[in-house]
Amino acid sequence: MAEQAGWLDTNLFVHAYQNNEHSAACRALIHGLGDGSVEGWLHLIVLHELTYVLRNLLHWDRPKIASLLLALILAPGVRVSGDAGVLADGILRWRDSGVALADALLAAEASAAGLAVCSINASDIHRAGATCSVPVLRGDTLLLAVAPPPAQSAPRTEALRPEKG
Repeated sequence: MAEQAGWLDTNLFVHAYQNNEHSAACRALIHGLGDGSVEGWLHLIVLHELTYVLRNLLHWDRPKIASLLLALILAPGVRVSGDAGVLADGILRWRDSGVALADALLAAEASAAGLAVCSINASDIHRAGATCSVPVLRGDTLLLAVAPPPAQSAPRTEALRPEKG
C-alpha cells in the first residue's frame, strides 16, 4: 500500500530541481510518486503555479515544463481532481499554443464536453483549439456569438433572454 502524502505543494517540485537542504527529500518524494510507493493529490492551481515558477525561477521553456507536468499527472502515485486525459490535453494545448494555462485547460474541458468557452478573448481560445462564445449585448438582449476556431465553419449567434433588472 502506498504511503499517503496528501495534497502536493508547488515548493516540493521547485526544491527537487534546486540544490538545497530540501532537495534530496523532495526528489525522493517525486521518485515515490513515480513508482507508486507514495500517493499524493495534485491540484490544478499547483500546475498553474508550476508553469509560472519554473519559467521565471528556473528559466525552463514550455516544452520542458509541459514534459514535467505530463509526467506528474500520469505518474502512478499522483491523483488529480478531474479527468487526467483532459488535463493532459490541456497541458499539450498550453505547450503548443502559447496561451495561458487557464485558457488551454478551459479549451480542453470544453472540447471534451462538446461545449464552447465563453470569453471576450476569442483569439486565445481559438489558438487553444476550442470554440468560443462571446457575449454581446444588443439593446437589452444578450447574444452569444459562437465562433469555432478559424478552420471550422462560420460563427452563429444564439439569442438568450435579457436580464431582468
